[in-house]
Amino acid sequence: MLPGIQGTLTRIESDTNKANWERGRANMGSDKLDKQAFLQLLMAKLKFQDPMNPTEDADFMQQQAQLAQVEKLDDLVKLLQGNSLLSQASTLVGKKVDIFQPDNKRTITGVIDSASFSNGTAGIHINGKTYTMAQITKIYSDAPASP
Repeated sequence: MLPGIQGTLTRIESDTNKANWERGRANMGSDKLDKQAFLQLLMAKLKFQDPMNPTEDADFMQQQAQLAQVEKLDDLVKLLQGNSLLSQASTLVGKKVDIFQPDNKRTITGVIDSASFSNGTAGIHINGKTYTMAQITKIYSDAPASP
């Protein structure tokens, strides 16, 4: 291999290893295998395979199919999480709640008009203003007060 190309490949591998190490530190303690980790394992397997016994085409295709399945499952999990958050927010429609407003450090009371889901977060709406579920500090009972 030419010296310039070898140096470039070594630099790319070093940068990739550094980025992977930093991402690994951020995910330390997690048992989650994301699609990036799956792809890295696949690439490591290809890199270190025995040249006298390379991966068969059928095996490689199976691994690519597994990667596609991991990606689709990841998308499905995100969709289900979003639906779950929206479902939780929608159960509060019509309920009276207290909402903490961090910008002015005040609590308001209002009835939730509707619920929405955007950018991975469920929102509730009171009098045309959107709040997050995390801002709810109290949910009032629908039951009438006993005498």
